[in-house]
Amino acid sequence: MRSKSLNGFLIVIIGLTLGNCRSKSESKTETAPISNNEFVYMESEKRIELILEDNVHFLVVDKPTKAKFQTKNIDNQRLVIYGSGIMLNTANKDGFRFIITPIEKTLVDGNLEIQVSERNENGEIFSHNFLIPVKPKPK
Repeated sequence: MRSKSLNGFLIVIIGLTLGNCRSKSESKTETAPISNNEFVYMESEKRIELILEDNVHFLVVDKPTKAKFQTKNIDNQRLVIYGSGIMLNTANKDGFRFIITPIEKTLVDGNLEIQVSERNENGEIFSHNFLIPVKPKPK
């Protein structure tokens, strides 16, 4: 009897621990709103903004485009930016500069998906998916 109640107690503790770990690691992922030709995502005091060269509204398949990510209240040492066709050009304390070359076979419904993520000191994750419209290359 004592063994069964001890096993039940351990199962409850393990379940609560796993549930707590999952809720801390979950992140918010939404599509960035376009505001004044800019891609901006904000969550509480954190802000990340994707700015495309020449304030274009879209990318073109196989055409390199310069872009930069500006951040506010984000630890750039902990920030990860990834997606198909992006290459880091430079990085400094104010943000990151990239060259983005969309590849047609990696597009999601005609958009290039770029993901940004930062895990802060207490394990919380700031995460977002930018969907940038992509047009076919001119013939």
